[in-house]
Amino acid sequence: MALQVVKQDGALLVQTPHVNKNFNKRIKDMGGVWHNARWRVDARNEALVRAALKRSYGGDGQGEPDVVTVRCTIHKESWQGPVDVAGRVIARAFGRDSGATLGDGVVLVEGRITSGGSRINWTSVVDATVVLHDCPRKVAEKMIDGGYVGVSGAAIENATDADAAALADGVD
Repeated sequence: MALQVVKQDGALLVQTPHVNKNFNKRIKDMGGVWHNARWRVDARNEALVRAALKRSYGGDGQGEPDVVTVRCTIHKESWQGPVDVAGRVIARAFGRDSGATLGDGVVLVEGRITSGGSRINWTSVVDATVVLHDCPRKVAEKMIDGGYVGVSGAAIENATDADAAALADGVD
């Protein structure tokens, strides 16, 4: 799903391609509410909404967003919530024994995503190399410069042909 911003009855209806905790906080701070699988916010906040979209998603719903594909290694753990980088959900567990699921647009290349901890104090765990599709270029550049805790070896990828060839050469 692409970014979509529609004006209707004095409100902006905003759909995003994946969850971004930072964007969610910003739009809530503008009075936004989640309704029918999209954000609804006062249309008078359009400039602020589009700026927040550009910051979190690389585009504002007008034209093509400035996004890239990034390959990086992530070693992070989150107590009773998802592991995220720049607000982007990488993986999420729902309990100690639930395992974890990947966030939208995230591909596990090698390593593990899982859950851990105790029954009451469970964690989401990422110890893996992943590919992040549709990553805003500014976020990717900050990853490459080492600007996020628990993220290393980040590089912008043009294609994942090498990964596909390696996967095809494997034996089950």
